[in-house]
Amino acid sequence: MKRPRLAILDNYEGMLANTSPTDELRKVVDVTVFDRRLGFQELVEALKKHQMVLAIRERTRFPFDLLERLPALEVLVQTGGHAYHVDLAAATRKVSWYPWAAT
Repeated sequence: MKRPRLAILDNYEGMLANTSPTDELRKVVDVTVFDRRLGFQELVEALKKHQMVLAIRERTRFPFDLLERLPALEVLVQTGGHAYHVDLAAATRKVSWYPWAAT
């Protein structure tokens, strides 16, 4: 079975790349840490095979047109206290794209 893929975005300060929590994650998933901001097309290419994304605070926006281009994405988590950068309606609709999410 293929291991799931996790992308950690916007790690500008390098605080997560070589930490024990990230090392623990690497035991169960393939982790890719991005240390610079990616443009829209770069995001699409970089994330299209990732099932999970950890967004550091609100640095990267997740509008509908990005979410719809990430077919493997199942989990989008973030640090910080709000999700103004995520199109929550689109993210909620995306859940309905998965057969296991039928209501």
